[in-house]
Amino acid sequence: MSKNMKDEQRSYSPNDIADQLLSFPAFFDAKKMKKNAVKIFQIVVDAYEQEQLTEEQDLIFEAMLYLNNVSDEFNLRRAVSIWSPSDFAQFQTVLQSFRD
Repeated sequence: MSKNMKDEQRSYSPNDIADQLLSFPAFFDAKKMKKNAVKIFQIVVDAYEQEQLTEEQDLIFEAMLYLNNVSDEFNLRRAVSIWSPSDFAQFQTVLQSFRD
């Protein structure tokens, strides 16, 4: 996936992705912004495009895009090697929600 998401066709819900992102400890600080989900999603997209996310956040964002059929690129091996145990546990929880 290109870093420029503005050109991507949107077939996903920014609200859902923002809610998923906020469930990860790596995005704990984003909860403090007290913005609505769409605004948080846009802030994360902008930070992603400007390469201002940590590598952990970057991989979480790419994972959520992958799970929501926005992108076909996601490096699970790298994500597992750098995510904190709590972020990896949350990823498992999000995966389970897709099965339900």
